Amino acid sequence: MQRSGQSANLDLLRTFAVLLVLLSHCIYAAGNLSWSGIGQAGVLLFFVHTALVLMFSLERLQAKREFIVTFYLHRFFRIYPLALCCMALCLAFRIPVSPREEFQWWGWRWVALNVMFVQNLTIRVQSISGPLWSLCYEVQMYLVLPFVFLVAIRKRGLWLVSALWIGSVRFTDRLEGYLNVLYGANWADSFHGPVTRFVPCFLSGALAFILWRRPRAQFTPALLVPAIGLFVWLIVSQPIWHPEYVGCLAVGLLLPHLRELTSTTVRHTAHYVAKYSYGCYLCHIPLMWVFFRHFASISAGTRWALYLGAVVTVSIASYHILEAPAIEWGRRVATRVQMYRHDGSDNEPSLELHGG
Repeated sequence: MQRSGQSANLDLLRTFAVLLVLLSHCIYAAGNLSWSGIGQAGVLLFFVHTALVLMFSLERLQAKREFIVTFYLHRFFRIYPLALCCMALCLAFRIPVSPREEFQWWGWRWVALNVMFVQNLTIRVQSISGPLWSLCYEVQMYLVLPFVFLVAIRKRGLWLVSALWIGSVRFTDRLEGYLNVLYGANWADSFHGPVTRFVPCFLSGALAFILWRRPRAQFTPALLVPAIGLFVWLIVSQPIWHPEYVGCLAVGLLLPHLRELTSTTVRHTAHYVAKYSYGCYLCHIPLMWVFFRHFASISAGTRWALYLGAVVTVSIASYHILEAPAIEWGRRVATRVQMYRHDGSDNEPSLELHGG
């Protein structure tokens, strides 16, 4: 990992994650429901990747005052603007949560729960758009990740985070059992589950961060491709107990031991796919509804070509029109907050002025 926070390996991991989600929903649109598990595998890779990248982000922010507040502001402006835009468009044009379903209005409480990203904490409250379900768990993870970081950078951080991983698995099992008794065995679906459902996946990224900062053996980055293939098989076939936790842990432990990619073509391709992946993740389901529900008269090949071209175009446009400006706004707001809290304007002593 370079000091700038760039890693070609992590870009490639994010590329695989978004392509798995896109492929899963394309197969679903074609009428095959048996491979939906590859989309879940992609989301789980997102969770490991996001936790790891944000731990490095926290490490860079640590030197600043109020770095936890700065982190929250950065994440707010990174996630919310495009997500809220997606919600607004889906509501305005009555785009359903899935291209195979019909739009349903569930009231303003439904909208409010989605805006706050807490619909996963309710019983069967749908997301406004399908991909938004995973953002609930990510946003909730953001709230506690700075404190996991403070544990991870301690001398015994590896053992402490490992204990948290084991404890979160056991706690999730017990919580899910309690909720099954309370609401019935079928209360959970693909969009709902215990609040701690994916905590072990995020903690796998934290373990990767700890190992990345230590001396370690390193192997060829080519191992990443079969490792992800094995991970996908594990999630789809589910041959063992909690394959999502075991698989995420394995990926997290592998990543620090891979040398950085050297292929210029792969590095550049992965960089740009990762750069525009958030827009792709949010737009591909609404666009699928547009092209496969309203362009049925054109040939399948033409429809697929137009759809994939639209996904690429909208992903790039959304980044430059909304994502990048919002990220810059977040940085400016965070800088202003730091200046306000430490320049004496709020009647607190300024460390620079008073020799602190």
